[in-house]
Amino acid sequence: MRFCLVLLLLSPLYWANNLFSQDPDSALLADLDTAQSYTTQFSILNSLSKQNFGNNPQRVCQYALEAIKLTLEQPQDTTTKNNLIIAYVNNAIGFQRQSQYDSAVWYLQKSIDLSETLKTFPQWKKAMILNNIGVNYTYMNGKLLAAAEAHLEALKIREAINDKRIGSSLNNLGLVYENMEDLPKALDFYKRSAIEKKKRGLNHQLPNSLNNISRIYEDLWQIDSAIYYQEKALKMATELGHKEMISNSLGSLTSIYITIGQHQKGLSYGKEMYKIKKELGHKHFMINALHWMTKANLALGRMDDAKKLLDEATFIGVDSSILSIHYNRLASYYLHTEQYDSANKYFLLKNDLENSTQKEEINKQIRELETQYETEKKQRQIELLNKDNELQAAKLESSNRQFWLLSIAAILLLAFVIALAILYHYRTKTNQQLRELNATKDRLFALIAHDLKNPLSAFRSITQSLSSNLFNIPKDDIFYFLNKLNKSSDQLYGLLQNLLQWAISQTGDLSFEPNNINLEDNIREVANLLQLNAEERKIELNYNIPEGLHVYADEKMLKTIIRNLTSNAIKFTPRRGQVSIEAKQQHNEVIISIKDTGIGLSKEDQQKLFKTETNYNKIGNSKNKGTGLGLILCKELIEKHGGKIWVESELDKGSIFNFSIPNK
Repeated sequence: MRFCLVLLLLSPLYWANNLFSQDPDSALLADLDTAQSYTTQFSILNSLSKQNFGNNPQRVCQYALEAIKLTLEQPQDTTTKNNLIIAYVNNAIGFQRQSQYDSAVWYLQKSIDLSETLKTFPQWKKAMILNNIGVNYTYMNGKLLAAAEAHLEALKIREAINDKRIGSSLNNLGLVYENMEDLPKALDFYKRSAIEKKKRGLNHQLPNSLNNISRIYEDLWQIDSAIYYQEKALKMATELGHKEMISNSLGSLTSIYITIGQHQKGLSYGKEMYKIKKELGHKHFMINALHWMTKANLALGRMDDAKKLLDEATFIGVDSSILSIHYNRLASYYLHTEQYDSANKYFLLKNDLENSTQKEEINKQIRELETQYETEKKQRQIELLNKDNELQAAKLESSNRQFWLLSIAAILLLAFVIALAILYHYRTKTNQQLRELNATKDRLFALIAHDLKNPLSAFRSITQSLSSNLFNIPKDDIFYFLNKLNKSSDQLYGLLQNLLQWAISQTGDLSFEPNNINLEDNIREVANLLQLNAEERKIELNYNIPEGLHVYADEKMLKTIIRNLTSNAIKFTPRRGQVSIEAKQQHNEVIISIKDTGIGLSKEDQQKLFKTETNYNKIGNSKNKGTGLGLILCKELIEKHGGKIWVESELDKGSIFNFSIPNK
């Protein structure tokens, strides 16, 4: 028989509340009585539900149902729908704590259905709800297939968003297959879970995974492998200094060695396990250790030692969950010492206890049915109340219709007069805006014409020379001219691409499709495209991006921003200079910086950047001039993401163009 691994969390605050307050909910309930707004009322009910998770699941459901009823009475928008999902999940947790898994799954499924109506609902939350559905199905008879489907769907989502909880999903699937008694499949998932946790640096979770692997090998009667993984778990738990995990591994090794007849070794592990459980104050597991050591001593013929261990277990106080095992160990001791009357007494006590446990289980099932009936009754009352509210609203609307019809005529007359005044003001304002737009258009066309003039003039001059002297021009000169043509075409292509994107953005037709993307991959791609350009100018181009850093952005727009800013940096950096791209996580956004060792900008020139009215030919001392359209486009694309762009620069010391992208 294995040790039953149960985590008992005893909160000092919880005990303090019970000692000094008759009801730990009383303070919040007093606040609820005086709360006026829906937001405050919901927040209090949510807190009441959560603070009862550990000790009073009936109250969890009571407060969650009140929160559901309250929220259903509000106008249904994004906020109320999110609150409704929270209340559904709280209610499900309450039912799960009462072993009413059908009801728990019903509310969890409602929360999933509701989340589908919210475009911004986080996928990691959906995966957690699916995970809870899978756990509840695992506890239900005949629902293991449904449990596997829920866990697989959660795993699919977590893999798509690269969630760190992938290892937990794999572990849950292992538990499902273990309950299905498909031990090879369970073993496979446990091993994959351990690999995933190790890859993500979740070393504090590894001992539990190794413990699961060991348990499967023990069931398969591959004892060497079971011992190997359990000792590995023990070593890792010892390195972490996690006493709970250490004692769990010691307990498993105790049961393995005693089961295979290596009683002395089992006793050694049992003593260590007992010592740690005593430090932690876990009486249940202390008694478990004493029972296993009793079994070993009986097998070794050490009757006095076995009796001392049983007496110690009795002194500690055996709880009802292992009382049957305790009676069985006492009966075994008296059999070994040929005290048959006492042995028979404890065998009878063991049988009576097991029979009463079966009766208690039947009573529990009846109580669960009664609770389920009451819950469904409350739900029906909520639905009826909602219908009554709808009828009252319809009556109120009918009685007010006449009043509104009389009022509309007066309002329309007043609105007509106001509309005339607004139209006059609007036409005056529109004319002013048109004058400003025309001025901006003329400025942009003048700037674009300047940038088009140089590469087109180069095209015209080179093609004229090639067409008239093709057969007389040396081969090296032809390559020179072709290289010039290529540079001019690249310059034209970049300008036209920026112009096209800017024009589309002005019409409002530029599609914005953000996703969770890997920043390093995108910057590497842009850097590779610009590497040849940098090498021609003997400029060192590099980037330094933290591994695994993600941003929530439109991939095409992000590449356009980085390409424009990096191209500018290369353009305004002297030969043998340096250009670098860096990024860092800062609060809820990512800051991307393009640094160069170029000519720099004065404070006055920095104030002129990112504006359509600026004459960019008068900025800086570099011979390389442009329209500035690339910077204007970058600013608009960054602001579309909810970010901002700014520059840090000093003359002759280079520039740093920074921009932020919120990290969802």
